[in-house]
Amino acid sequence: MFESQMDLHLHSIYSDGSDSPEHVMRILKDKSINVFAFADHDTDFWIGECSLQYQNLSEQLGLKLIRAVELSTRDYYTSKKAHLLAYWPEGESFISENLRNIIDKTVQMRNEIAGRQIDCLSALGFGIDYQTVLQSTLTGQIFKRHIMEAIRNTGRLSLAEYRQFHREHFAKGKACYFPKNYPDTSEVLKAIVDSGAIPVLAHPGHNDNYEIIPRLAEQGLLGVEYNHPTHSDEDKIIISRFSFSHNLLLSGGSDYHGKYYRSGVIGEFVVPSIFAEKWKDLLKVE
Repeated sequence: MFESQMDLHLHSIYSDGSDSPEHVMRILKDKSINVFAFADHDTDFWIGECSLQYQNLSEQLGLKLIRAVELSTRDYYTSKKAHLLAYWPEGESFISENLRNIIDKTVQMRNEIAGRQIDCLSALGFGIDYQTVLQSTLTGQIFKRHIMEAIRNTGRLSLAEYRQFHREHFAKGKACYFPKNYPDTSEVLKAIVDSGAIPVLAHPGHNDNYEIIPRLAEQGLLGVEYNHPTHSDEDKIIISRFSFSHNLLLSGGSDYHGKYYRSGVIGEFVVPSIFAEKWKDLLKVE
């Protein structure tokens, strides 16, 4: 058995990341991360057969790719956002009809909001249209990075101006901000469990939603993300206490997105070593 370095939270061009899976895998190889998960947002791409080519590539590189998805939710008791990471152990994949419906509805909602954002930017003089942006996606789901890439392609936005543009137009209270009606956290958690996946609460420090952990633990939550680029030492102390009190596994990942968004450096945010063997057993990694 090898000693596993595990990054269980990465993103790629199959949602809102800037880098191809091949590029990210080669970084992982260079950083000696041998177990990893692409947890792209609200897509079943990494769960199904579409990702088989990347499974084969990961094996060629001596890596183990875990099938995963990051699901966007809102806890309707607290009105706070909560992201749930779901991991499927080695073996035949399974996704419940309920979870697939939740994903489909989230994609539809996100694309409806994207259409309104594109109309807003068009009214401000940015020459982009919905169909062109939609065709630039790989999974039929429009994220803000697709919209801004379309503007960059017109020559109106440089990479250096990218984050400032996001703050000026998409931040809460700005002209092109529209709230998203995400599915209920408990409903999504149940769908994850029913699909045979391992549910983990992503970056609770970033979303400031610690208070939902006890209730989710009663509903089937199995882990909490501990090592994450937004977590302070104080966040980690709080997470450790919840983990001990509710018998939850600690996880970790870089939440890597590449050049566009806030993201961690691959190799610096991994599953805590004392939990690595437990994760290998759960994920059936040999």
